[in-house]
Amino acid sequence: MNPSQPAHTSTPGKALGIVGFILGFVGLSLIGLILSIIASVQSSKAGVKNGLAIAGIVTNSIFLVIVAPLMLITVVSYNGITTRANTNAALSSANTVLKYAEIYYADNGTYPTTFAETAVPVKSIELSKTALTEKPSTYNTITFSSCGTTGVKIGYWNYQTEVETYLYGGKASASSTCTRSTE
Repeated sequence: MNPSQPAHTSTPGKALGIVGFILGFVGLSLIGLILSIIASVQSSKAGVKNGLAIAGIVTNSIFLVIVAPLMLITVVSYNGITTRANTNAALSSANTVLKYAEIYYADNGTYPTTFAETAVPVKSIELSKTALTEKPSTYNTITFSSCGTTGVKIGYWNYQTEVETYLYGGKASASSTCTRSTE
């Protein structure tokens, strides 16, 4: 080694600064911020500058303050949209069954007493033989109840309120005595 050249030493915190900076771009901004701060402190104690550590602090902070909340809002909005869409699809299935019950009434002068009598042509609508007490496996699952020959009660899962909700046809109402169809 030439005595006139100083010995080669690495910059303290340089490797941590690089890692901290990169972590901000792979979605680990909190860890990247912490490592960048540690790298900056190590470099400062040694009296050297560490541009990547400073860049890591800045970029990770920006991500945590601006981008992360926007991503969270996007995820929450998506979940809300999906929930509303599933509720609307379930309501549409229940409305389809109710329309066919009304057609049955128009043809026969009484409401159907079973789901099968509605003759709903849509094969994708599934009849639950029990009350919907939890989210069904498909949004198009309904319950069908006869309220005598003067009305019907159609249940569907409301994904927003997470309870079974009802549509009524004819003279049926929430106070009517109805019998659930199992066919």
